[in-house]
Amino acid sequence: MSQAHQRSEAKWRAFVGHVTGSAIAQLWALH
Repeated sequence: MSQAHQRSEAKWRAFVGHVTGSAIAQLWALH
């Protein structure tokens, strides 16, 4: 696994985590 691949995967996971966290926060705010 190359360093560039690890870096892009870390960036992708951070992005997914941010989007998921935002979605959960919005759903939580509705209740």
